[in-house]
Amino acid sequence: MPLTLYYHPISQPSRSVLTFLRLTGIEYQTKVIDIMRGETRGPEYAKINPAQTVPAINDDGFILGESEAIVRYLINARKVGEEFYPSDPKIRAQVDKYFPFHHNTVRPVLLKNFIANFADLFPPEMTESGLEKYKEEVKNCLGQFEEIYLKDQKFIAGDKLTIADIFAVMELTLAVDHTDCDLKDFPKTKAYIARC
Repeated sequence: MPLTLYYHPISQPSRSVLTFLRLTGIEYQTKVIDIMRGETRGPEYAKINPAQTVPAINDDGFILGESEAIVRYLINARKVGEEFYPSDPKIRAQVDKYFPFHHNTVRPVLLKNFIANFADLFPPEMTESGLEKYKEEVKNCLGQFEEIYLKDQKFIAGDKLTIADIFAVMELTLAVDHTDCDLKDFPKTKAYIARC
């Protein structure tokens, strides 16, 4: 039985896992869970992922949520890690170093900006701070991203694409493609997205 990925295409974490599956050639099937219609909060999906978020996987009865945990599990279970998560401890440390920044800075800032750009789709309490505030936060976030992770290298951990880049580019492309995020002041980020 192939691995089942429960996901929604608007979810950046879902797209990170989906991209990883495609890049590694792991056999999988998908089941869309419509987050816009509240399907993650239904009793059926709660049995799959009690956290009621996407993505989640079912790997022959082993069920796991959280995108980063899913990707790391697949690296170990399917032995596909060397290319996207090198065993060299220094490179791996650079990959690992990015994830707290991703989860604490990149994802929350870009997600808030996305929600503010589509305020009519979300409850008022999610959009009350306003778009102008988020524009400044996005600029700060991208500035930090360039200064810390793209200062003098092509990808987050050096010269090759890793799982850190997969997660980063999924967040960045959503912001660039679907919000008013402007990269004219961030040429490194723009070039990075094109490379990825």
